[in-house]
Amino acid sequence: MHQRILSFDLLNILACFSVICLHHNGLVHVYDGSNAWFGALVVEVMFYFAVPVFFMLSGATLMRYSDRYDTKTFFRKRFQRTLVPWLVWSGICGGVLRS
Repeated sequence: MHQRILSFDLLNILACFSVICLHHNGLVHVYDGSNAWFGALVVEVMFYFAVPVFFMLSGATLMRYSDRYDTKTFFRKRFQRTLVPWLVWSGICGGVLRS
């Protein structure tokens, strides 16, 4: 069983919150010079760090995976956790968008 690292968990929570803020900040993508646009720009700049943090956390949590399991098991787990959900949600979204 692996041990949780509190700082990784806290960074993950902060990055998730930041991504939600970025996704709800569509106003910044159409410049109109208003105070609301400048406020949206501040939000965009404050939470822009989220995606690089996700990449760094992924790398940090996958370091020394070979201490836990072999490479074949690693790729099987990656397949199950990434490709399978992507295929399922692509099918669901594709069906919804076509109707």
